[in-house]
Amino acid sequence: MLTVRVGCNIHFECESSATVILLVNPRFDPERPIRQEKLDFGRATKSESFVDADGNVAYRVVLAPGLNKIQHDGFLGCHKGEKSLLFILTEHAMSYDNCEDSSHF
Repeated sequence: MLTVRVGCNIHFECESSATVILLVNPRFDPERPIRQEKLDFGRATKSESFVDADGNVAYRVVLAPGLNKIQHDGFLGCHKGEKSLLFILTEHAMSYDNCEDSSHF
């Protein structure tokens, strides 16, 4: 089994506190176990997780005024011949320029 590193860094700059809903975790799948995972909401004043209608783990996060940096880092297991997962991850990384994003509220 091959281990693939997945994750993202998201920066939000807020003039006042703001509530966001984030879907950053890989979907649970016994064929692709999450071997290790770290999720840091930085300066967020509150966070809670819930499962949405599609079965995804989502986070409701209250961002603090100013710059908020959120980081997700994980190691996902996949089979060496599983080209579809590697293609999706490569396309995602290329589309989002290493998954960096800055949003302003």
